[in-house]
Amino acid sequence: MTQDITIETLEANFEHILSLVGEQSFVEWDSFTKSSTSLNKNMDELAKSLNLFREIQQRRFISSMKKLKGYDIPDLVKTVKSKKLPKEALKSITGRFKLSTENKLELV
Repeated sequence: MTQDITIETLEANFEHILSLVGEQSFVEWDSFTKSSTSLNKNMDELAKSLNLFREIQQRRFISSMKKLKGYDIPDLVKTVKSKKLPKEALKSITGRFKLSTENKLELV
């Protein structure tokens, strides 16, 4: 019949346990902890850089879309026509047209 091992039994036999398994650890934990800490630090720095880059790209995208909306002739004409914007809003598209010899608008 085997006896149940308790924590107290293990604690009382530290030296004997070390003689059975050896005193050398299976893993060099100091080296693992140092490299793990370094890896975590580098990963955190990379995550911060990626978040900053994402925010910059997002701002640029929104800015580009706002500019593009200003050049969306059909949308702009419909918006001004429905009186949601003042006629000065058409200024951004004036360079896209010219007057022909018959005083008709032509798309450039």
